[in-house]
Amino acid sequence: MKLILIMNLVDALATLWWIRLGIAEEDNPIMAFVLESNESAFILIKTALVVLSIFLLWRMRDFISARILIIPVFLIYSYVTMLHLSAAMNVLLLRDVIL
Repeated sequence: MKLILIMNLVDALATLWWIRLGIAEEDNPIMAFVLESNESAFILIKTALVVLSIFLLWRMRDFISARILIIPVFLIYSYVTMLHLSAAMNVLLLRDVIL
C-alpha cells in the first residue's frame, strides 16, 4: 500500500509538471478548477483522496473485497507511473536533440 501512495504522489507532481510545461491538461473539471486556483491545494486534494481510500481499504483488509480492490488500484497506478516515466524520458531525449 505504501507503494501506491508513493505512485500517487509521483502522479500528482508529474501531472503538475506536465501542466506547467504546457504538455498536458487536467481532464477532471473539478481538479482543473482547483489547480487554476491553487497548485498546493491541487497536490493536497489529489493525494488526500487516495490516502483516504487506501486507509479505508486497509481498515477493511479482513474483507476479501478490500483485498481484491487493491489489485486494480495498484495496477492502474503502476500504469500511470510508467506513463509519466516514459513521457519524462521522451521529453529529456527530445530536449537533448533540440539543444
